[in-house]
Amino acid sequence: MLDDLLIQMGADPLMEGAAPEALRRAVMGVRRWKSLPPTMLTADSEGRVIFTLPDDFLMLLSMRLDGWERPVREVLEPTSWLYRLQSARWTGLRGTPQRPLAFFTADDEGRLALELFSSAPGLPVELVEFLYQPISFPPDVTS
Repeated sequence: MLDDLLIQMGADPLMEGAAPEALRRAVMGVRRWKSLPPTMLTADSEGRVIFTLPDDFLMLLSMRLDGWERPVREVLEPTSWLYRLQSARWTGLRGTPQRPLAFFTADDEGRLALELFSSAPGLPVELVEFLYQPISFPPDVTS
């Protein structure tokens, strides 16, 4: 998305490759991370959890569900080849508690959400950790 914008602006090809990393470093330099309190979620029959993101979500720092051995620190696009493997019949190719995976999706109401793979099928799970970078909205200025 950022690369497309730079191309439309007529940016130098060298700048196109460096822009995503520069943006990531700028956002990571901001120390206004927010967290959410522990929340109960339910995994479906395949161990998949849909988690609706807060309205002010910009970027994920870390997320961990109960039973995961490590947190997720990267959200993948649903066009990723890894997403297609989540419905494979071979369980070794899917997300696991040792290697959980998160993908962007939409919830039933069309809001931005995460689709999480690697929980026990059909059981309730607890959101243990959720740290994210919020969007900084300008203050409401009224005359």
